[in-house]
Amino acid sequence: MPGHSTDRRKCVYVIGAGFSAGLGYPLTSDLLFRLWEKLDNDLRRDLLRVVKFHHPGFNAKQFTSYPNIEELLSEMLINEKLFKASRQYNGKFTIENLINLQRDLLLSIGNWFHELSEDIDWNPKSDDWLHDFKSRVEDENAAVISFNWDLILDKLLFGDELGKNCYRLESSDGGPVLLKPHGSLNWFEHETGQHIKDEKRVKIYHGENNNSVYTFLPYRAPVSKNKRVYTPLIVPPVHLKQFDKPIFTKLWQDTVSVISTAKKVVFLGYSMPATDLHVQFIMRCAFHNQMEGVLEEGGTRAPSTGVAPVIIVNPDQSAAKRIAAVTGPKHKCRWVSSPVNDWVARKA
Repeated sequence: MPGHSTDRRKCVYVIGAGFSAGLGYPLTSDLLFRLWEKLDNDLRRDLLRVVKFHHPGFNAKQFTSYPNIEELLSEMLINEKLFKASRQYNGKFTIENLINLQRDLLLSIGNWFHELSEDIDWNPKSDDWLHDFKSRVEDENAAVISFNWDLILDKLLFGDELGKNCYRLESSDGGPVLLKPHGSLNWFEHETGQHIKDEKRVKIYHGENNNSVYTFLPYRAPVSKNKRVYTPLIVPPVHLKQFDKPIFTKLWQDTVSVISTAKKVVFLGYSMPATDLHVQFIMRCAFHNQMEGVLEEGGTRAPSTGVAPVIIVNPDQSAAKRIAAVTGPKHKCRWVSSPVNDWVARKA
Protein backbone atom coordinates (compact mmCIF):
# COMPACT_ATOMS: atom_id res chain seq x y z
CA MET A 1 0.00 0.00 0.00
CA PRO A 2 1.38 3.44 -0.86
CA GLY A 3 2.59 5.26 2.20
CA HIS A 4 2.81 2.07 4.27
CA SER A 5 5.47 2.17 6.92
CA THR A 6 7.05 -0.90 8.50
CA ASP A 7 7.45 1.04 11.76
CA ARG A 8 4.44 0.36 13.94
CA ARG A 9 3.21 3.34 15.90
CA LYS A 10 2.72 2.67 19.60
CA CYS A 11 -0.45 4.70 19.44
CA VAL A 12 -2.62 6.42 16.84
CA TYR A 13 -4.90 9.20 18.05
CA VAL A 14 -8.01 10.06 16.04
CA ILE A 15 -9.09 13.60 16.86
CA GLY A 16 -12.52 15.18 16.45
CA ALA A 17 -14.28 18.40 17.41
CA GLY A 18 -14.64 17.24 21.02
CA PHE A 19 -10.88 17.69 21.44
CA SER A 20 -10.94 21.37 20.49
CA ALA A 21 -14.17 21.93 22.41
CA GLY A 22 -12.14 21.73 25.61
CA LEU A 23 -10.40 24.91 24.46
CA GLY A 24 -13.51 26.88 23.59
CA TYR A 25 -14.04 25.81 19.99
CA PRO A 26 -17.58 24.97 18.84
CA LEU A 27 -19.12 21.65 17.97
CA THR A 28 -21.04 21.27 14.72
CA SER A 29 -24.27 21.43 16.71
CA ASP A 30 -23.67 24.90 18.17
CA LEU A 31 -21.28 26.41 15.64
CA LEU A 32 -23.80 28.50 13.70
CA PHE A 33 -25.46 29.76 16.88
CA ARG A 34 -22.16 30.94 18.36
CA LEU A 35 -20.97 32.40 15.05
CA TRP A 36 -24.14 34.25 14.08
CA GLU A 37 -23.56 37.59 15.79
CA LYS A 38 -19.90 37.59 14.73
CA LEU A 39 -20.80 37.56 11.03
CA ASP A 40 -20.46 40.63 8.89
CA ASN A 41 -23.83 42.43 8.71
CA ASP A 42 -24.20 41.95 4.94
CA LEU A 43 -23.24 38.30 5.16
CA ARG A 44 -25.64 37.68 8.04
CA ARG A 45 -28.47 39.38 6.12
CA ASP A 46 -27.89 37.27 3.00
CA LEU A 47 -27.41 34.09 4.98
CA LEU A 48 -30.63 34.73 6.90
CA ARG A 49 -32.63 34.50 3.66
CA VAL A 50 -31.11 31.15 2.80
CA VAL A 51 -31.48 29.70 6.30
CA LYS A 52 -35.14 30.76 6.46
CA PHE A 53 -35.79 29.25 3.05
CA HIS A 54 -34.58 25.84 4.22
CA HIS A 55 -35.80 26.27 7.81
CA PRO A 56 -38.91 28.50 7.80
CA GLY A 57 -39.15 28.42 11.59
CA PHE A 58 -35.66 29.83 12.09
CA ASN A 59 -35.37 32.47 14.80
CA ALA A 60 -31.92 33.95 15.37
CA LYS A 61 -32.72 34.44 19.07
CA GLN A 62 -33.74 30.81 19.61
CA PHE A 63 -30.94 28.27 19.85
CA THR A 64 -33.15 25.27 19.11
CA SER A 65 -34.13 26.73 15.73
CA TYR A 66 -30.54 26.80 14.45
CA PRO A 67 -29.62 24.05 11.99
CA ASN A 68 -26.50 21.96 12.38
CA ILE A 69 -23.77 23.58 10.24
CA GLU A 70 -23.30 20.34 8.32
CA GLU A 71 -27.01 20.19 7.59
CA LEU A 72 -27.10 23.80 6.40
CA LEU A 73 -24.03 23.51 4.16
CA SER A 74 -25.40 20.28 2.69
CA GLU A 75 -28.67 22.04 1.89
CA MET A 76 -26.80 24.93 0.29
CA LEU A 77 -24.75 22.51 -1.80
CA ILE A 78 -27.90 20.77 -3.06
CA ASN A 79 -29.36 24.20 -3.75
CA GLU A 80 -26.30 24.93 -5.90
CA LYS A 81 -26.37 21.62 -7.76
CA LEU A 82 -30.08 21.88 -8.56
CA PHE A 83 -30.22 25.64 -8.99
CA LYS A 84 -30.83 25.61 -12.74
CA ALA A 85 -33.20 22.65 -12.50
CA SER A 86 -35.41 24.51 -10.03
CA ARG A 87 -36.29 27.45 -12.29
CA GLN A 88 -36.69 28.43 -15.90
CA TYR A 89 -35.63 32.03 -15.37
CA ASN A 90 -33.12 33.72 -13.12
CA GLY A 91 -34.22 36.01 -10.33
CA LYS A 92 -32.26 38.55 -8.32
CA PHE A 93 -30.57 35.79 -6.31
CA THR A 94 -28.14 34.05 -8.67
CA ILE A 95 -26.08 30.90 -8.42
CA GLU A 96 -23.00 33.11 -8.14
CA ASN A 97 -24.56 34.72 -5.06
CA LEU A 98 -25.08 31.27 -3.56
CA ILE A 99 -21.54 30.08 -4.30
CA ASN A 100 -20.04 33.25 -2.84
CA LEU A 101 -22.25 32.91 0.22
CA GLN A 102 -20.95 29.41 0.91
CA ARG A 103 -17.36 30.60 0.44
CA ASP A 104 -17.80 33.63 2.70
CA LEU A 105 -19.45 31.53 5.41
CA LEU A 106 -16.54 29.09 5.43
CA LEU A 107 -14.03 31.95 5.46
CA SER A 108 -15.87 33.48 8.42
CA ILE A 109 -15.65 30.18 10.29
CA GLY A 110 -11.95 29.99 9.53
CA ASN A 111 -11.30 33.55 10.70
CA TRP A 112 -13.23 32.87 13.89
CA PHE A 113 -11.14 29.78 14.55
CA HIS A 114 -7.98 31.87 14.18
CA GLU A 115 -9.38 34.34 16.72
CA LEU A 116 -10.14 31.54 19.16
CA SER A 117 -6.56 30.31 18.83
CA GLU A 118 -5.28 33.75 19.84
CA ASP A 119 -7.20 33.42 23.11
CA ILE A 120 -5.36 30.24 24.09
CA ASP A 121 -2.50 30.72 26.53
CA TRP A 122 0.26 28.60 25.00
CA ASN A 123 2.46 28.83 28.07
CA PRO A 124 3.29 25.23 29.08
CA LYS A 125 2.24 26.04 32.64
CA SER A 126 -1.31 26.79 31.52
CA ASP A 127 -3.82 24.48 29.86
CA ASP A 128 -1.85 21.65 31.45
CA TRP A 129 -3.90 18.91 29.80
CA LEU A 130 -2.94 20.22 26.34
CA HIS A 131 0.77 20.07 27.10
CA ASP A 132 0.32 16.72 28.81
CA PHE A 133 -1.11 15.48 25.53
CA LYS A 134 1.90 16.82 23.63
CA SER A 135 4.26 14.97 25.96
CA ARG A 136 2.33 11.76 25.51
CA VAL A 137 2.37 12.04 21.72
CA GLU A 138 6.12 12.63 21.73
CA ASP A 139 6.83 9.79 24.18
CA GLU A 140 4.75 7.35 22.14
CA ASN A 141 6.05 8.59 18.77
CA ALA A 142 2.38 8.69 17.93
CA ALA A 143 0.55 9.47 14.73
CA VAL A 144 -2.30 11.92 15.13
CA ILE A 145 -5.20 11.91 12.66
CA SER A 146 -7.23 15.09 13.05
CA PHE A 147 -10.52 15.77 11.30
CA ASN A 148 -10.44 19.36 12.60
CA TRP A 149 -9.35 22.31 10.47
CA ASP A 150 -7.99 24.32 13.38
CA LEU A 151 -4.27 24.69 14.06
CA ILE A 152 -4.21 23.69 17.72
CA LEU A 153 -2.32 20.45 17.18
CA ASP A 154 -0.08 21.93 14.50
CA LYS A 155 1.09 24.67 16.85
CA LEU A 156 1.21 22.42 19.90
CA LEU A 157 3.27 19.62 18.33
CA PHE A 158 5.53 21.54 15.96
CA GLY A 159 5.55 25.24 16.85
CA ASP A 160 8.24 27.08 14.87
CA GLU A 161 9.43 23.75 13.42
CA LEU A 162 6.33 23.34 11.27
CA GLY A 163 7.28 21.94 7.86
CA LYS A 164 6.32 19.52 5.13
CA ASN A 165 7.45 16.46 7.07
CA CYS A 166 4.96 17.19 9.84
CA TYR A 167 2.04 16.28 7.56
CA ARG A 168 3.56 13.37 5.62
CA LEU A 169 3.84 9.85 6.97
CA GLU A 170 6.58 8.48 4.73
CA SER A 171 8.70 11.61 5.12
CA SER A 172 8.54 11.64 8.87
CA ASP A 173 11.91 11.79 10.61
CA GLY A 174 10.70 9.25 13.11
CA GLY A 175 8.88 11.71 15.33
CA PRO A 176 5.16 12.39 15.65
CA VAL A 177 3.19 13.04 12.48
CA LEU A 178 -0.09 14.91 12.01
CA LEU A 179 -2.46 13.75 9.27
CA LYS A 180 -5.40 16.03 8.38
CA PRO A 181 -7.70 14.21 5.91
CA HIS A 182 -10.23 17.07 5.91
CA GLY A 183 -7.64 19.74 5.14
CA SER A 184 -6.35 22.59 7.25
CA LEU A 185 -6.79 26.33 7.69
CA ASN A 186 -3.13 26.89 6.83
CA TRP A 187 -3.14 24.91 3.56
CA PHE A 188 -3.47 26.69 0.22
CA GLU A 189 -3.58 25.38 -3.31
CA HIS A 190 -1.16 26.58 -5.97
CA GLU A 191 -3.51 29.19 -7.42
CA THR A 192 -3.31 31.34 -4.30
CA GLY A 193 -0.42 29.69 -2.43
CA GLN A 194 2.05 30.78 -5.12
CA HIS A 195 1.46 34.39 -4.08
CA ILE A 196 2.54 33.83 -0.47
CA LYS A 197 6.05 35.09 0.26
CA ASP A 198 8.66 32.32 0.16
CA GLU A 199 9.72 32.88 3.76
CA LYS A 200 6.13 32.38 4.95
CA ARG A 201 5.31 29.16 3.14
CA VAL A 202 6.55 25.62 2.56
CA LYS A 203 5.34 23.18 -0.05
CA ILE A 204 3.80 20.16 1.68
CA TYR A 205 2.57 18.43 -1.47
CA HIS A 206 4.13 18.57 -4.91
CA GLY A 207 1.49 17.81 -7.50
CA GLU A 208 1.39 17.98 -11.27
CA ASN A 209 -0.83 20.41 -13.21
CA ASN A 210 -0.79 23.05 -10.46
CA ASN A 211 -2.01 20.60 -7.80
CA SER A 212 0.75 21.56 -5.36
CA VAL A 213 -0.24 22.58 -1.84
CA TYR A 214 1.55 25.06 0.42
CA THR A 215 1.29 25.54 4.14
CA PHE A 216 1.26 29.09 5.49
CA LEU A 217 3.77 29.11 8.34
CA PRO A 218 2.41 31.88 10.60
CA TYR A 219 -0.45 30.59 12.76
CA ARG A 220 -2.98 33.06 11.37
CA ALA A 221 -4.84 33.83 8.16
CA PRO A 222 -2.85 35.37 5.27
CA VAL A 223 -3.38 39.09 4.71
CA SER A 224 -3.35 40.35 1.12
CA LYS A 225 -2.45 43.92 0.18
CA ASN A 226 -4.05 43.28 -3.22
CA LYS A 227 -7.38 42.17 -1.72
CA ARG A 228 -6.71 38.61 -2.88
CA VAL A 229 -9.00 36.07 -1.23
CA TYR A 230 -7.01 33.26 0.36
CA THR A 231 -9.39 30.33 0.58
CA PRO A 232 -7.85 27.50 2.64
CA LEU A 233 -7.88 23.93 1.40
CA ILE A 234 -10.53 22.45 3.66
CA VAL A 235 -13.25 19.89 3.06
CA PRO A 236 -16.57 21.55 3.98
CA PRO A 237 -18.72 19.64 6.47
CA VAL A 238 -21.38 18.38 4.07
CA HIS A 239 -22.98 14.96 3.76
CA LEU A 240 -21.39 14.17 0.38
CA LYS A 241 -17.82 15.39 0.81
CA GLN A 242 -15.48 15.78 -2.15
CA PHE A 243 -11.91 14.48 -2.04
CA ASP A 244 -10.95 15.06 -5.66
CA LYS A 245 -7.62 16.78 -4.94
CA PRO A 246 -4.56 14.46 -5.22
CA ILE A 247 -3.31 15.45 -1.77
CA PHE A 248 -6.41 13.88 -0.19
CA THR A 249 -5.73 10.55 -1.90
CA LYS A 250 -2.30 10.56 -0.26
CA LEU A 251 -3.69 11.63 3.11
CA TRP A 252 -6.30 8.85 3.14
CA GLN A 253 -3.67 6.29 2.12
CA ASP A 254 -1.50 7.40 5.03
CA THR A 255 -4.51 7.23 7.36
CA VAL A 256 -5.28 3.66 6.38
CA SER A 257 -1.61 2.71 6.56
CA VAL A 258 -0.91 4.00 10.05
CA ILE A 259 -4.06 2.52 11.62
CA SER A 260 -3.52 -0.81 9.84
CA THR A 261 -0.44 -1.52 11.95
CA ALA A 262 -1.16 0.51 15.09
CA LYS A 263 -0.56 -1.06 18.47
CA LYS A 264 -3.39 1.01 19.97
CA VAL A 265 -6.00 3.39 18.59
CA VAL A 266 -7.55 6.14 20.73
CA PHE A 267 -10.50 8.23 19.53
CA LEU A 268 -10.51 11.60 21.28
CA GLY A 269 -13.68 13.64 20.87
CA TYR A 270 -14.47 12.14 17.50
CA SER A 271 -18.10 11.16 17.02
CA MET A 272 -18.00 9.17 13.75
CA PRO A 273 -21.10 10.93 12.32
CA ALA A 274 -23.59 8.55 10.76
CA THR A 275 -23.53 10.71 7.62
CA ASP A 276 -19.74 10.58 7.23
CA LEU A 277 -19.61 7.46 5.09
CA HIS A 278 -16.15 8.35 3.78
CA VAL A 279 -14.51 8.08 7.20
CA GLN A 280 -16.46 4.94 8.01
CA PHE A 281 -15.18 3.26 4.83
CA ILE A 282 -11.57 4.26 5.43
CA MET A 283 -11.69 3.12 9.06
CA ARG A 284 -13.21 -0.22 8.09
CA CYS A 285 -10.37 -0.75 5.60
CA ALA A 286 -7.76 0.03 8.24
CA PHE A 287 -9.21 -2.18 10.98
CA HIS A 288 -9.75 -4.96 8.44
CA ASN A 289 -6.05 -4.76 7.56
CA GLN A 290 -5.13 -5.27 11.21
CA MET A 291 -6.70 -8.70 11.01
CA GLU A 292 -5.87 -9.66 7.42
CA GLY A 293 -2.61 -7.84 6.79
CA VAL A 294 -1.82 -4.82 4.63
CA LEU A 295 -2.15 -5.21 0.88
CA GLU A 296 1.17 -5.34 -0.96
CA GLU A 297 2.20 -5.10 -4.58
CA GLY A 298 0.89 -8.05 -6.56
CA GLY A 299 -2.23 -8.45 -4.45
CA THR A 300 -0.61 -10.33 -1.58
CA ARG A 301 -0.90 -9.24 2.04
CA ALA A 302 1.74 -8.58 4.65
CA PRO A 303 1.59 -10.62 7.87
CA SER A 304 -1.20 -9.45 10.14
CA THR A 305 -0.11 -7.23 13.01
CA GLY A 306 -3.16 -8.26 15.03
CA VAL A 307 -6.20 -6.58 16.50
CA ALA A 308 -5.30 -3.36 18.31
CA PRO A 309 -7.17 -2.27 21.43
CA VAL A 310 -9.46 0.73 20.93
CA ILE A 311 -10.26 3.45 23.45
CA ILE A 312 -13.12 5.87 22.77
CA VAL A 313 -13.12 9.06 24.84
CA ASN A 314 -16.41 10.87 24.36
CA PRO A 315 -19.27 11.78 26.73
CA ASP A 316 -21.70 10.75 23.98
CA GLN A 317 -22.38 7.01 24.20
CA SER A 318 -24.06 6.96 20.80
CA ALA A 319 -20.78 8.15 19.26
CA ALA A 320 -18.94 5.31 20.99
CA LYS A 321 -21.45 2.82 19.60
CA ARG A 322 -20.97 4.12 16.06
CA ILE A 323 -17.20 3.79 16.32
CA ALA A 324 -17.45 0.28 17.78
CA ALA A 325 -19.75 -0.74 14.92
CA VAL A 326 -17.18 0.42 12.38
CA THR A 327 -14.17 -1.23 14.03
CA GLY A 328 -16.01 -4.54 14.08
CA PRO A 329 -16.89 -7.18 16.68
CA LYS A 330 -13.35 -8.60 16.93
CA HIS A 331 -12.00 -5.29 18.25
CA LYS A 332 -12.45 -4.68 21.95
CA CYS A 333 -13.55 -1.08 22.39
CA ARG A 334 -13.41 0.59 25.78
CA TRP A 335 -15.68 3.60 26.19
CA VAL A 336 -14.61 6.44 28.50
CA SER A 337 -17.49 8.82 29.17
CA SER A 338 -15.32 11.83 29.93
CA PRO A 339 -14.43 15.03 28.12
CA VAL A 340 -11.07 14.77 26.39
CA ASN A 341 -9.31 17.24 28.68
CA ASP A 342 -10.34 15.30 31.80
CA TRP A 343 -9.16 11.99 30.36
CA VAL A 344 -5.79 13.41 29.27
CA ALA A 345 -5.23 15.06 32.65
CA ARG A 346 -5.98 11.81 34.49
CA LYS A 347 -3.68 9.78 32.27
CA ALA A 348 -0.72 12.19 32.41
